[in-house]
Amino acid sequence: MIISGGENIHPVQVEAALADHPGVLESVVVGVPDDRWGQRVVAYVVRRDAELDADGLDAFCLAHPGLADFKRPRGYRFVDEVPMTATGKKMHYKVADSAAQDWLDGRMHVPAPVRKAE
Repeated sequence: MIISGGENIHPVQVEAALADHPGVLESVVVGVPDDRWGQRVVAYVVRRDAELDADGLDAFCLAHPGLADFKRPRGYRFVDEVPMTATGKKMHYKVADSAAQDWLDGRMHVPAPVRKAE
């Protein structure tokens, strides 16, 4: 569970929305510490399409009918694989262990700020 701004965010729900994107092969969603919000949602993504970028994923998440704006990832790390158990379950704890440092070290792709229609 990720808690951001007092809201509960289930990583599996965000992962399901990302899985709907044709350019995403696999994803793992975790939270990283954030001074303002408590935690910030980030995603590790295995690309199916090499052209896929953070801005494209952010636009997709904003338009996704099953994903509220506050649940969308604020950073992406594109990886070759996500850690899995022998039975095929995602190892969120392993990703979470490195996510905070990846965020601090600038290894996350951050989408351009979203401008709301006036």
